[in-house]
Amino acid sequence: MANTGQKGYKVLEQIYSDDASLTGQIMPNIKQISPQAIIDGSVNSITFNTATNVTPSGGINGNVWYNLPADKLYKKIAGTWTLLTDRVTNDYYVDYVEDLEACPL
Repeated sequence: MANTGQKGYKVLEQIYSDDASLTGQIMPNIKQISPQAIIDGSVNSITFNTATNVTPSGGINGNVWYNLPADKLYKKIAGTWTLLTDRVTNDYYVDYVEDLEACPL
């Protein structure tokens, strides 16, 4: 991937500690997470909005939507985008690193 100077986002996949197999559970990589934002990755999706401060639209029940400029985390529940306010520190958060220098050969 080319270094565009923009921060990237990723989804964290949960694994079993005994055999390192994937559980199918995923969550957004953000500092403050809600337990409700850990979802079944085979059915639902996580969307990051990095450019504008808008509210989520579309999607299906169970989808998670994160708005970076507003630092708001939503989940679609019973057809309605619901702001998740039960957020706690995410022990698995991985801070982003930007390579600002050329890589030596």
